[in-house]
Amino acid sequence: MSDEVVENPGDGSNYLAESVSENDGGLSGVPNLLDGSGDDSSGAFNSENDFSSAPESYEAFDLPEGFQLDEVLLDHVAPVLQELDTDQGQAQKLVDAYSEFQQTENERLQQEYVDTQMEWVKSLEEDPDFGGRGEEGRSRFNANVAFAHKGANYLGEDFAQTLGEYGMQNHPVIVRALAQLGQVVGEARLVTSGERPRTEKRAADVMFPSVAGK
Repeated sequence: MSDEVVENPGDGSNYLAESVSENDGGLSGVPNLLDGSGDDSSGAFNSENDFSSAPESYEAFDLPEGFQLDEVLLDHVAPVLQELDTDQGQAQKLVDAYSEFQQTENERLQQEYVDTQMEWVKSLEEDPDFGGRGEEGRSRFNANVAFAHKGANYLGEDFAQTLGEYGMQNHPVIVRALAQLGQVVGEARLVTSGERPRTEKRAADVMFPSVAGK
């Protein structure tokens, strides 16, 4: 192979021209990454196979104590990470950032829940019909809370548990209704199958007197 300088008659610049003779011993098959053709029939260079950083599957990630990674989310995101050629270490950094965000968000939601419950309790304490100011108001509040407990017991453990699951155990409307129910039924309880009805007023008669019995 010989190099010769060719004069470009157009602008006077020199170009390096390569010529391959018949005696080059088949060097024409050697790939040239700079020739711009993009033809690599020899398979000597394959960026997807030789330089891929993403594993076929990611190993278990390190997680903070008590934190669980959503497996459905991971299955959805993992192919995207592989497509972006994200290696194990880079993926771990993303998991770290996500778990930190999720923990912060959980703490925010928990505090929001506590704040809401405290606001509901405070509104009942300040309600002159349910509580009120001073010692008298505190006594009225405690008495009404006790009646609300009786009303909740009358409706059964499942009812109280359901209220707790939905965070409604301190909602002012529900507590007032239960207190009103508790004042009437006292220690009475709902009649179950096989038991004889009691003579106390029904819950519907107490809570919805305008429509009860219709």
